[in-house]
Amino acid sequence: MDYITSSIQENAGHDIPRIPMRNKIHCQTRLPLWGRLPKVVKDYHAKYDQISGILDDNPGIFDAVHADLSRPCSPSGQQSPYSSEQFLRMFVVKVIEGVSLREVFVQVSDSVFFAAFYQNI
Repeated sequence: MDYITSSIQENAGHDIPRIPMRNKIHCQTRLPLWGRLPKVVKDYHAKYDQISGILDDNPGIFDAVHADLSRPCSPSGQQSPYSSEQFLRMFVVKVIEGVSLREVFVQVSDSVFFAAFYQNI
């Protein structure tokens, strides 16, 4: 017996069925934006696009960061798997979002948007 029919029978004497206002669970991978992003998301993307543009237009920033980061940081002198540009971009996300570097790694690995900013795609 479906929900509406059972609700009508349970509420005998009332002819208005109780219809649920929303599903309890709906499995969906993304918000159904159908190609249109809300203004708040567009503004958020625009902020990082502007930062990326500033970094791209000023390669001296990467040169300065690379000069600072090219010195061995670990006692073993092990080479970092991240480029100086990638580290700078992760640090920018860390500062803007106010999160730890651990959280930045999670965001970069979990978000197409942050991964694109990090990889400068």
